[in-house]
Amino acid sequence: MREITEVCVTDAFLAGLEQDPAERILILKFRSSKGEFEIRAEGVERVLMDEFLEQNIADQAFVYAQDSTPDQTQDLLASVMFHRDSANDISDQTQKAILHDTVDAIANGESVLLQIVPIYGARLLALASSIVVK
Repeated sequence: MREITEVCVTDAFLAGLEQDPAERILILKFRSSKGEFEIRAEGVERVLMDEFLEQNIADQAFVYAQDSTPDQTQDLLASVMFHRDSANDISDQTQKAILHDTVDAIANGESVLLQIVPIYGARLLALASSIVVK
């Protein structure tokens, strides 16, 4: 299994988010004991966030890119794209084809998938063309 990129967000508080659907940009602003930083997704195609609360503390962030495998991405993509728990839950052939094409787009470096895993609060998935940490 290939590695994916892990962004150090442990114990970081999700202080805010900005989304510009017209520009297809999502900016997640974090604050931690080490200072403030942001994760910026550009060319955003899909976003899924649940359990956004008054306090949102991140545990881990992963960027699935060219080095990731279909096993690592397809269930997450099924969730963000079709609101399914697993790729195996998709029976529609058109959706299966779209999922397959998106897995290929990640493998080819055309897209990336951001996953924020919380300690408390918001879980986030974002499919985009690029992810930058500032």
